[in-house]
Amino acid sequence: MSRLASSLLLLVLGTLPACHGGSPEPPRAPVSTAPAAASAPASQAPTAPPTESPQTRWANLKASEAACADCHPEQSDAWYATKMGRSLLTLDAKTHAPFRRPAKRVHPLTGLEYTQTQGRFTEKAGPGLEVSREPKYIIGSGNHAHSYLWATEDQLFQMPVTWFTDRKAWDFSPGYEAMMDHPGFYREVSVDCLNCHTDPVPTRAGTRSRFEALPEGPIGCSRCHGDARAHAEARLNGKDAAVVVPTRLTPARAADVCAVCHFGGATRVLRDGKQWTDFLPGDDLSNTAAIFVRQQAGEGYSTTDHFSRLGMSPCTQKTPTLTCATCHAPHVAKPSATNDRSEPCRVCHGEGGRAEAHPCKGPGGPDCAGCHMDTGPARNIPHVTAVDHFIRTRPTPAPALNNDSPLVWVTHPEPEPTDPDHQILLGRAYVAVWRADRQPKDAERAEQWLTRGLRALPKRTDGWVELATLRRLKGDAAGEAEAAEKAYALDPAQRRVATVVGAARLAAGLPEEALTALDRAAALSPRAETETLRARALQMLGRKGEALEAARKATMLQPSYAEGFIALGMLANGEQRYDEAYAALKAATAWRPKDLRGWLHLGAVEAARKHPKESLAAFDTALTVTGPDVKARSLAVYGRAEALVALEKYSEAFPLLEDLFRSGVRLPGMPRAMGRVYLVQGNFVEARGALEAAVQISPDDADLWSWLAEARQELGMTAEAAAAKAKATGLRAKAPPSSP
Repeated sequence: MSRLASSLLLLVLGTLPACHGGSPEPPRAPVSTAPAAASAPASQAPTAPPTESPQTRWANLKASEAACADCHPEQSDAWYATKMGRSLLTLDAKTHAPFRRPAKRVHPLTGLEYTQTQGRFTEKAGPGLEVSREPKYIIGSGNHAHSYLWATEDQLFQMPVTWFTDRKAWDFSPGYEAMMDHPGFYREVSVDCLNCHTDPVPTRAGTRSRFEALPEGPIGCSRCHGDARAHAEARLNGKDAAVVVPTRLTPARAADVCAVCHFGGATRVLRDGKQWTDFLPGDDLSNTAAIFVRQQAGEGYSTTDHFSRLGMSPCTQKTPTLTCATCHAPHVAKPSATNDRSEPCRVCHGEGGRAEAHPCKGPGGPDCAGCHMDTGPARNIPHVTAVDHFIRTRPTPAPALNNDSPLVWVTHPEPEPTDPDHQILLGRAYVAVWRADRQPKDAERAEQWLTRGLRALPKRTDGWVELATLRRLKGDAAGEAEAAEKAYALDPAQRRVATVVGAARLAAGLPEEALTALDRAAALSPRAETETLRARALQMLGRKGEALEAARKATMLQPSYAEGFIALGMLANGEQRYDEAYAALKAATAWRPKDLRGWLHLGAVEAARKHPKESLAAFDTALTVTGPDVKARSLAVYGRAEALVALEKYSEAFPLLEDLFRSGVRLPGMPRAMGRVYLVQGNFVEARGALEAAVQISPDDADLWSWLAEARQELGMTAEAAAAKAKATGLRAKAPPSSP
């Protein structure tokens, strides 16, 4: 086991040998690798009534916190002045200082423009294509940055632009700058993200980002002190009752109180059937969530690496009493006269300390952290400086660098677990890190451990969902469908499960079965993604009107969702609603300018609207974004050739068509285009052959019959020419006017 994994195991389990300047403590008994039930310490408050669900419990706890300030006003005021006490605040745009400085950023990959003016944020793709929102919350204390959330009745979304305090400047919110397919104003805030900025908020059944009620404020008293209702009631009656005090818990349970948010690890996953609302201070965190780290620590550190980096420190490994609260006291109402944060260091390293005295001679002066804890750029958030909690004689800063060493569960660090539950959790963890870093070994390990665990525990929905997700991202459609169906059979009431199985059934060519699952997902949580998938299923079933309505709904749910606009454009084009198709595809190409599909369909719609110049421009743009995809490039080249034919630039069109034909490309419209070129060139034999093939493909195309009549007439086929001409005349007489 690596030094990192060993150190974290000791830190979390509280089995660190003491450093008393003499003999170490006798070895303790080995700790079981099975999740142990937390024993209630003396300061543990009574558990919640059994009839109270975890989600209801947290709502009630939040409501009860007002009583805390009545008896503990100084502690309460001091807490809400700390960074954690400012972790989420309702916004007052008139007094929020950063809003006085306008923001304007252009996304480097998409060219979309983002602005902020007096608290109003706008995303702009082009003339008439913009989305504006005003935030409801500030998320983040402002120590490093302020991000902003706008709200619907039951959802929260992050703004694409953030105020970075260190730079005193606006820039893209973490993750946006490097994303080609970023969600704009529609980056959903899930319960997993919100959990470390406010008290747990109940979610609607089957979802992770739709809330029973929006948050009321930052992290409160209950996150560290648990359920204090019995304590408050007893005090009001002149009696006493216990309440959780983290400094009186065992080292392991005290550590868990902080680790909930300050131990991100390489990744962490909730255990089967668990939610963050299940954890209360004093509980064993490993019963709620599994935290995984790499066997070899990566270079650099993030804003949530406090716990893991501290665990690597010799100070922590030798001193069991060194915990987060040793240096961080959240209830200090008044700072000491010297504000001496080095005082804990002198317990060991000062005069009469347990370790060798260390008179400070370094550049940090009397501040130990100035020499022994690095300060540098956080690897998870750009433009942010973080403090490295790895205490060393001389910190050696290194650029952020991940590695693909194996993952281990901190509290159960078996490199080759045999327990099926552990195997599934490990597989889920590998899926998470693979999605973040795309390191091939992680994908292989994810498949290995999920498959192994599910063989023994086939009813684990969480495992099947992650396996389906993994296989979809790997392009394994058959494997995705198999795993998704397993998940859906076990739990069809989860939105994510229903969506995954709906997408898998679509990919497998089963639209009716897909629609059943997607309808369920839409009922649980209306989303643009789900409506777009529903539109495709309805189209495959021939229910064209309903398909159009679903695509329109997708664009209303998320007005910058390019996938929805592409689906709407395709469907409207198929129904000859060319103006609607044009508007949808113009929006799609504006919101996602490097998506080939939008440009290809826009070129086709412009051709149908008899706008050959605009069609040619769309296909020319498509050629610039095709990349190495041979099929996509062939479609763009063919579209360009058709536009040139329409513009009567036959000498330019013919070489393109000929090259496609010689390379083996056979597209349904090619006989039409080649027949027209041959006809203009006077090659009537070739024209006749191509056009006769074309009318077999499109027998209701009057122009084709007219051109065929001309070719036959030139070849002396008078009767056949007359028949073709009569066919063209009849089709034109019956043709309905194009709908808008």
